[in-house]
Amino acid sequence: MMQSSSNIPNDPEAGKTILRFASDLCLLTPECNFWIGFAGDGPGLSETLASQTSPQGVLNLGLNQGMSDTPASIFSSSSDSDRWLVFLTRDLPQGEMEQARWVTQLTSLLSQWETPSIGISLSPSIVEGFLDQTQSVHQQLVIKAIHGLKNLYQIQNFYFYVNEMDPNKATNFLLVVRNLLKTAKISSTVFH
Repeated sequence: MMQSSSNIPNDPEAGKTILRFASDLCLLTPECNFWIGFAGDGPGLSETLASQTSPQGVLNLGLNQGMSDTPASIFSSSSDSDRWLVFLTRDLPQGEMEQARWVTQLTSLLSQWETPSIGISLSPSIVEGFLDQTQSVHQQLVIKAIHGLKNLYQIQNFYFYVNEMDPNKATNFLLVVRNLLKTAKISSTVFH
């Protein structure tokens, strides 16, 4: 006997924010073509980063060398068939108002870009700070970005990319992010 659709229980995962650890190959897929990267201060120049031909190249160089000439830059492909965009930021907004402006800038940029998921790229030192609770500004920004993007654009899939990250540490990091989201009343699940 066939059940009517009204008697089938709802999918418990429906509506949840999905957190995933991205492999190198994920950076090249159309499913995840919008990336937010957190770079530190360093000798890297926007001109050098702009010469990269892939989001992975921009993110790896930005995270490894940092940026010295600008607080934030946008890098994108010039090809219509392989569209991608990287929003790389160096200076982290410290106060509530500055963080709100940063999230507004990010969501405004995304309004011009169609993507089913968002990638967030962090350096290994930032991930270490997440794990030992010393990177509160990064934690706040990641949670606010996820909250804003989820609410404004109904994006539920978030990929995290960390260059040269141990898989166990990556899973622990995603669990920390999930717990921070839970504190912010955002239901999420981790796929690894």
